[in-house]
Parts: sequence; C-alpha cells; structure tokens
Amino acid sequence: MVSQYRLGKSQYLKRLLHIWHLLNAPCSEITESISRAQETELPFWERLAYKLHLLYCSACRRYVRHLEALRVALRRIAGELRDPSADAPVGPKLSAAARERIRRELRY
Repeated sequence: MVSQYRLGKSQYLKRLLHIWHLLNAPCSEITESISRAQETELPFWERLAYKLHLLYCSACRRYVRHLEALRVALRRIAGELRDPSADAPVGPKLSAAARERIRRELRY
C-alpha cells in the first residue's frame, strides 16, 4: 500500500534538514519559540525541538521559569487592579511613601 503522504527524495531531504536545524537551534531561536508558544500552538517539530533543547540547556530552562513567574505576577497584578464589585479598574494599594519612592526612582 502506497501512502498518500509519501515524500519525494528532495522533499524528504528538506524535511530532514529542517528537523536537524531545529534540533541544533541556538538558544536565541529556542527562546523565541518558547515565547511564541505562550501565544499560539507551535508545529510538532518545533515543540519537540525546544523541549529536547530544555533537557540539556539550563539557561533556557531558567528562561522558561522566569517567563512563567512573569506571567503569574502579571495575572496577580491584573487581578489586584480590578475591583470585583465594580467593573472599573482601581489603583494599586500603595502607601504615600511607597508612591514617592517609585516616583524618585523613575526620575533617574
């Protein structure tokens, strides 16, 4: 039985080259894939490549942890900025001294 998905030799070699490139991608490309994966589903081979890369790259694993921590913090902040009883955003609950320290730091 001949598969309808059978590739020609040149298509097969292109696919292998693409897979080899994905599996040997530098960290800059992997972190880009990880970031895109937060917004959209990646193709199978790209997902596989970055998951395999994470097995041996501690820097990219750290990037994933930091990205997840950032997402959690942003969700928490977004939740604090919304008043559940009203549909209007409210400001963060900071003391006057804290707001002044932030203003001072932002000037420099």
